[in-house]
Amino acid sequence: MAIYLVTGGAGFIGSHLCDALLSCGNNVRVLDNFSTGKHENLPSQVELIEGDAENLPFESASLDGVLLSGLVHHFPDPRRLAGEVKRVLRNGGRFVAFDPNRMNPFMWLYRDRASPFYSSVGVTENERPVLAWKIADVFRDEGFRVQTDYLAGLAYRYVASRRTRMLLPIYNFIDGAVFNLAIMQPFRPFVLTSGEKL
Repeated sequence: MAIYLVTGGAGFIGSHLCDALLSCGNNVRVLDNFSTGKHENLPSQVELIEGDAENLPFESASLDGVLLSGLVHHFPDPRRLAGEVKRVLRNGGRFVAFDPNRMNPFMWLYRDRASPFYSSVGVTENERPVLAWKIADVFRDEGFRVQTDYLAGLAYRYVASRRTRMLLPIYNFIDGAVFNLAIMQPFRPFVLTSGEKL
């Protein structure tokens, strides 16, 4: 039975990842600081650890996989996080990170402090969409074989800003109709970074 760590496992996306891993017979541990996640989102079969992703409370080489669920974009410098992921993974272990893409015009407009339309509602202090190549470089420098993919078509149902929430149907339509085109791949709203510990 494989052992997986899901960071942010008490959040919406993380809790669904936990469900999927458990349904395949895996052992799932959740690390969450509950800044946005909720206890009631967690399946009862997971082992819950409250803690810090830059100081993972696991023995070295003790995990088969680490899922960084919407986490990397909260770190101004994710090198320490990448180092901890490497430390806890067994050789051949894998990580997957899912984060908003700074190259997507909507993510930049709404979630990047450099944007004139930036909304701080529901945003943590250090949160900023990522640049795919920077995240890939950080994990590559730690000794991972890294791959980058981009995701679109994940319809938003809720954002914290009430004004922006009214625009979600328009955003969801554009996201599905425009950003799923192959030529738009690097501009899709989410970056999926994955890698294998060498």
